[in-house]
Amino acid sequence: MDNSRRRTLRAIATVNLGFWELRMAHRKTRRLATLCLEQLETRVTPTLTPYGLEAFDTTSVGSLPPSWLQWSSTGRTAFSVSSNAAFSAPHSLAMDAGGFASLSGRAWFSASLSGDVQVSADVLLNSLIPAQVLARGLNLYTTTPSFYAVTVTRGLTVQLVKVVNGVSTTLEQLTSSSYFSNGWARVTLLANGSNLRAQVYRPDTAQYLNAAGAWQSSPAWALNETDTALPFGGQVGMGRPSSYAGQVNFDDFTVFPAAGDNIAPTVSITAPPANANLTGIITVQASATDNVGVTKVEFYIDSVLRAVDVAAPFTWSFDTSTAGNGTHTLAAWAYDAGGNIGKASITLSTQNDTSLPQPKIPQHYPNIRIAELAYTGNPMGATEDQLLRNSVDLVIAAPELLAHIKTVSPTTPALIYANLSNLYTGTLTDWLNWADAHGVSREEAFFHAAMDTPFSGDSASSLPVNWFWAAYRTSPTGVTNQTSQARGTAPGGVTFGTVGQSIAVGYPDPFREVNLTLTSFAGGGWSAALEYPMAVDAAGNPTAWAPLRTVTNSTLGLMQSGQITFDPPPDWKTASLGGSTKLYYVRFRTLTPGLAPVASLILGRDFVNAHGTKAGVIPAFDTAADVNHDGYLSDAEFAHHATGESARFLYESRMFYGTYGQMRPATNPADIAFRAFAVQSSLNLLRNNPLADGLFFDNSAGVLPVNAATILEPVANYALDYGSMLNGVGQAINPHWELGNTAGGGTNAAAIVQRIPAYIEEYAIRPMAQNLQQFEDLSSLIAGRQALRSPAPFAVLDSLPTGGSPTDPRTQLAALAYYYLLADPSSTFLDFFGGFEPASTWSRHWSAAAAFNVGLPSGGWSVFVTGADPANPALSYRVYQRRYANALVLYKPLSYANGITGTLADATATTHNLGGNYRVLQADGTLGPVVTSVTLRNGEGAILVKA
Repeated sequence: MDNSRRRTLRAIATVNLGFWELRMAHRKTRRLATLCLEQLETRVTPTLTPYGLEAFDTTSVGSLPPSWLQWSSTGRTAFSVSSNAAFSAPHSLAMDAGGFASLSGRAWFSASLSGDVQVSADVLLNSLIPAQVLARGLNLYTTTPSFYAVTVTRGLTVQLVKVVNGVSTTLEQLTSSSYFSNGWARVTLLANGSNLRAQVYRPDTAQYLNAAGAWQSSPAWALNETDTALPFGGQVGMGRPSSYAGQVNFDDFTVFPAAGDNIAPTVSITAPPANANLTGIITVQASATDNVGVTKVEFYIDSVLRAVDVAAPFTWSFDTSTAGNGTHTLAAWAYDAGGNIGKASITLSTQNDTSLPQPKIPQHYPNIRIAELAYTGNPMGATEDQLLRNSVDLVIAAPELLAHIKTVSPTTPALIYANLSNLYTGTLTDWLNWADAHGVSREEAFFHAAMDTPFSGDSASSLPVNWFWAAYRTSPTGVTNQTSQARGTAPGGVTFGTVGQSIAVGYPDPFREVNLTLTSFAGGGWSAALEYPMAVDAAGNPTAWAPLRTVTNSTLGLMQSGQITFDPPPDWKTASLGGSTKLYYVRFRTLTPGLAPVASLILGRDFVNAHGTKAGVIPAFDTAADVNHDGYLSDAEFAHHATGESARFLYESRMFYGTYGQMRPATNPADIAFRAFAVQSSLNLLRNNPLADGLFFDNSAGVLPVNAATILEPVANYALDYGSMLNGVGQAINPHWELGNTAGGGTNAAAIVQRIPAYIEEYAIRPMAQNLQQFEDLSSLIAGRQALRSPAPFAVLDSLPTGGSPTDPRTQLAALAYYYLLADPSSTFLDFFGGFEPASTWSRHWSAAAAFNVGLPSGGWSVFVTGADPANPALSYRVYQRRYANALVLYKPLSYANGITGTLADATATTHNLGGNYRVLQADGTLGPVVTSVTLRNGEGAILVKA
């Protein structure tokens, strides 16, 4: 999102003139504002006029305020002031249906007001009784009234409703993505010309419900519609339609004129044509006009926001494969600065072939498939070689191990690591350089903060935002890497050198400050010039450096520690020094000899204010303050930035991926340019690793890695966009293939699993830690995913030894039994504790029992026996069974009931008759004596071979 959207939000906040909104306009003064309300109640006459308030506090309990009227469908008095619940004590207005569930009623101010009004009331959402705030009311005292209303019920569901002569029509409806009940909400209806809007505000969290159903801190309208059925003025008030018996409470009723522009833009979809049958990526274009001006156009597919454009021509590159094959509705919504909306829609059809060939993977055992991880550090010794030859069907490996794997077992597929969900270190600079080379915005790949947003987290590839990515000493004789010394992570510091030498620091994006901590100061006439590369050759080597004009310099020529600031020069070029990737460099070139200073730290701007910790605040960028639209706020521009938007550069507002920490921005898979980069970078990765059979894409769960309420970009289609991106990569790299890590994705990952040939569910099987409900949930998830494609996708089920040990026989057999209950022997792999220690020897990721041929399954799993846990009779246990041609497999997860999970203790053991003769398969692959019964503790499995 950009200038126009921010201006729209501000315009909404300005138009939102209700008394409550004025009180809440600045969240830092909430407590003071509440006190102001109490003062006003003692001196405001309780009559409702435009720019008025009715707080109900000075009206006697059981009465209505002066100049108020009411009606109910039974003729009884339904509305009266009550003291049993109030947002601002002591009173509220209660509508009590008593025992009449079918009762409907309304209360309203008797005067007829202008048609353009904004009406608000606090509503207690503690039941399923619908509560209404209404405007433009006519004939409210009859059974055939007309009015517009916002209707809310707990949960929370909000509707824009039109009632004409007693006939009610829902214009638009939205349900909150998070459940909200037993609390007060401020409900607002704006009727401005033909524009109708609904707003819901939660005072307890100071958040607004946005159009995606999420709660956010900045003002937002939940619903926004156009209707011309009731163009004139009338009464304003509150009501409830017939529904359930009980009481609904209202408080702090306000009404204000809806001033300003009330003419909605006119919009039409000029491409594609209506009823078009589309394939691939097409350009959607809308034409929009307004009496004042169009601020943005939003594009929707089947009511899901997919893209926003803020300048004519209003276009969107639509990947039709993300819509699924079939008929869809394409809509364009045009906004003006007053928040009015013009809408247009057409019907279209999409038809795309997103199928990918299923890879051919040799199988060592008929009853099971085995996968292993071999990350950097895996020894690849005799154990690994033996398993490669005889047991392992698939390896996810570090590139440096590919040659060994292919030498030992040429037909075993080996995939290498890749990640498109977020960019970091080399992949971040790869994208930035690719974007520059292709003339697209560097910011297209990322999600951006809509407001200053706290974060916390860290990971191996995270870098503090104030670390320069390169620091070099350059001289006529060569280049010396000083990066670690500049960061303070290596001893010795950085000495600035003699005449002919330079110290250069580089960063992936333009920057504006250098902070120096000096242990030795310049002296004896030493001096240096601060310069930047203004020209480079085809390889990125600087061919010309220009003087860098500083804004401030507190170092006094490096004679003391301090800070140097400057405005980024417009002709600043990315450059390569010492074979580095292209970065933005500045250098200190020594001009005169003397005592060269030594720096223990050379750092950039800590724009997230982490101060050396793993937590901080991602700043939002105020595009409205960016007068020259260069993505940077000079000091003059920054002086006018909005509160809560403290970034100096647009790139500083990139949202970090989950808890991975700094300099790991989350990527936006909906962006067409980033998708093109994803394809090219994947091809390059395979080209550089010719022994790899494909790519393992980490973080492919389809779960949005950032808070939707805090970002600017549309994200409702994230999982489908991500799956479509991987599908495009798969099409491009064929016959190589891809496997996605869907760990934690649940049903969100269905859009990914449908579009790729294989997935891994990391940490899926936790035999010593999961209860019976978790077992059944995982079983259902895996079965559902296997049904998403035909043939079924390959599924790697990773296991985790929580509660046990990877070398403990009990843990190994429990994992194997758990797997056998869920598995399809031809398409499902078991990885023994792979993600737990992905770089350790495979002796910690194997059980010889897996090599024993239990045959093929004769059906799915079922409950073998159930009962009360002997260690805790309040909990239930279940033993699950599945029959194979040569064995009976049993597994007993942890007992469970009412949110409580049992233990692994010996006291949980139960003994069960097998109804036949069996031999127990041991973890080392040997068979025990013949048994007719088995004893199992919680978290224990048994593989019983027919005797």
